[in-house]
Formats: sequence, structure tokens, C-alpha cells
Amino acid sequence: RSGLFLAFVCAVAVFSAVLVAADGEATSDVVVLTQDNFDDVLNSNKDVFIKFYAPWCGHCKKMAEDWKTAATQMKGKAVYAEVDCTVEKDLAQRFKVGGYPSLKLFRDGQHIADYKGGRDLRSLVNYVEKAQQPRRWLSTALPPPRTLSVPTPAKNVVVGFATPGSSSLSDFERAAREVGEDAGSIPVAFAYATNSEAFAAA
Repeated sequence: RSGLFLAFVCAVAVFSAVLVAADGEATSDVVVLTQDNFDDVLNSNKDVFIKFYAPWCGHCKKMAEDWKTAATQMKGKAVYAEVDCTVEKDLAQRFKVGGYPSLKLFRDGQHIADYKGGRDLRSLVNYVEKAQQPRRWLSTALPPPRTLSVPTPAKNVVVGFATPGSSSLSDFERAAREVGEDAGSIPVAFAYATNSEAFAAA
């Protein structure tokens, strides 16, 4: 009888552990991406931070809990998602994933940056918060001569001149995001003007 009772207790313990694990997965704020939902998730959320991983990867396992916590802390501000590259091989190939984990930031459905920072909770959260800070200022009345007033303490200002809605303006905005991520401690501000008077002054 004691052997039967011990077996029963062990079975209950295992069953409870399974329930806890299942419940933990169900309540995770990390979005699991597949070939079927990938584009829909990216197109319906402004900022999506994606971890491309493999289940056997030691570095991926080490950062798993911090990734889940970051997803919860940033819920409503950004989506933290993950792709199992051993299953979703087409997605891994599509985004040229060459190592694990590979972390990539997407905005408005477009890949804008590869993350190369720390994998701890603070770094994972700060990166997205920093990426969401304004890095560009719009001036539709930039007067001649070439003067500019923007709300920033940056000593280095890059000014672009472009037609509203043009591909040049889109390219400038993307460059501002990418340079902003790599600028480190160097304060750099980006501004652009779209009025003809400013063009003439330039």
C-alpha cells in the first residue's frame, strides 16, 4: 500500500507541475510567431521586438525569463515576440538569421535594426524605450538663412530637405533611426524641412 500511495503522490506532483507550466505559457505576454501569423502581427503593431531562437541554444535559454518579463513590462507599448527557427525555417531564411539568439526590431511592419546589446532585462527594455524616443523634428517654416531651432541639447544636427511624402523623406527618417541607435553618447538630432523657402535657402 505504501508503494501505491507513493506512486499516487508522485503522479499528483507531476500533474501539478504540468499544470503550472501550461498556465505559465498561457499567461506569457511573449507572442509566438509562425509563418501564418508573422505578417499580421507586424502589420497590426507599431513596434515589434523579435527573438529568433533555437530551443537547444544555451544563450537563448539563459535570456528566456528576462524576455518574458520584458514583454510584460512593455505590454501596450511594444510587442515582444519570438520565432522558433528550428520549426519556422522559412522565416529564419527570410531574415537571414545566422546565429542564435538573433534579436531584430520592426516598426510599422519593416525591419529597422538588429539588436547587439545586452540580453538582461534592463537592456532589453531600455533598448525599445530608447528606440521609441523622438529623434526627428519637423519644421515646415525653416527660414533663411540656414537657421534651425529644435527642442534638443544636441550640438550635432543633421538637416534634410525633401518633398512631403517622398521616398527621400522616408529614407531620411530610416537613416535617422539607424544612426540614432549607433550614436552612443554622441548627441545627434535630426530635422527636416519641406517648404520651398527653406529649399531656396539651402
